[in-house]
Amino acid sequence: MRQRRSAFHLAALHHLHLGLTQDREAPDFVVRTKEVLFVYFTPADAYILGIHPHGPGLLPWTKDELLKVMHDNWPELLDPGCSSAEIQHLSG
Repeated sequence: MRQRRSAFHLAALHHLHLGLTQDREAPDFVVRTKEVLFVYFTPADAYILGIHPHGPGLLPWTKDELLKVMHDNWPELLDPGCSSAEIQHLSG
């Protein structure tokens, strides 16, 4: 059951590529940095989960890390039916 709950939450997680300089070859885009912004969207709100490295050779982030940020900061976003073992998994 944990996998289904996690899959639901991960479906609402998005990563946004960061950048400041307009891409000359594709002017609707920016030149990407090596970091991405992770956001959890609901119909009414956006929850900033953090900025993490992205790309080959950079330290990896995990989906569990992002769920842990949600649990630590906005536990009400997670399924209230989560078992204590599932919460412990995210907190541990």
